[in-house]
Amino acid sequence: MKIVSHVYLLSAALGSMWRIIGSTDASSCVGEDFLSLFDLPQGELEFADAMLTESVDEPLTLVGRRSGKYLPIAVIRGGVFDTSMCLALCFDAPAEELMAFWFGHGLEGAAASPLSLELARGYDTTKPFGEECYDSSRVIREALALGDVSEKGRAFGASALEELASCIGELFSVRLALTVSDISPCSSDRGRVFSMGFCIGCLVFMAMAARSYSRDGEVQAHAFCGNGHVTLDISFDTRSGEKHPAADLFVSIAESYGIPIDIRAEDGRVRCTAIPEYADEALEGVKEHILSIRDFIDSFAQQE
Repeated sequence: MKIVSHVYLLSAALGSMWRIIGSTDASSCVGEDFLSLFDLPQGELEFADAMLTESVDEPLTLVGRRSGKYLPIAVIRGGVFDTSMCLALCFDAPAEELMAFWFGHGLEGAAASPLSLELARGYDTTKPFGEECYDSSRVIREALALGDVSEKGRAFGASALEELASCIGELFSVRLALTVSDISPCSSDRGRVFSMGFCIGCLVFMAMAARSYSRDGEVQAHAFCGNGHVTLDISFDTRSGEKHPAADLFVSIAESYGIPIDIRAEDGRVRCTAIPEYADEALEGVKEHILSIRDFIDSFAQQE
């Protein structure tokens, strides 16, 4: 996993697009504009802003600059519409070689920025690709799998989370122990819908936080069902005694979806507790319509 220099959790919400929610890069500031960190050329900036929410099932490639060198970036956007968040992977490898490999070996459908294509086309593909190219492709596939599991969650409920433990652990270089208890697709008569996207988002955020703040790099997670709800409990021992500074921003995004969530540090442990459900607006709208019709019929009957 050394091929990945850093992973960033980014906002895709209107008004805060590209803001950093969390990162494995200790030097980055929460709330800072991700694109400004890497001195993207103007054409790359315009492309990034225009394409963030387009064709989100495929990765978005960008090229930044750091220390006088091009920096290859892959943005994983599968959770944009479910969570208003996405992941950005920055790679320690020559940008020209990586882009040429990506577009010729399995990532042909990626949304490629102008400079990504220019660098890829200028690379001499008669030369053998380095091992880092194959490693980078594997890492991107693992990150894309988070979106695939999100889709499965609609059919299989939180049990689909079991596929994620090793993937997330490897992506963030932590040990994630996940248990799932008595989980089935969860949707209640109260108009609430299970959100696999925020299940994944909570696991990703806490794994990312543990990378920088945990005492031993171990994360404990439990998903269980009770009273018609799926509840997540995720925690790790912290050496600093404080929660991740990005916790408030992450919580505010979850709460904007109406998802009950709490992240706090107590007794040397950081804990995230969440009920990853959101209001079924369509169902609520149907109920309101039915109620209005019933009220109209009742009033009409009284007039009779």
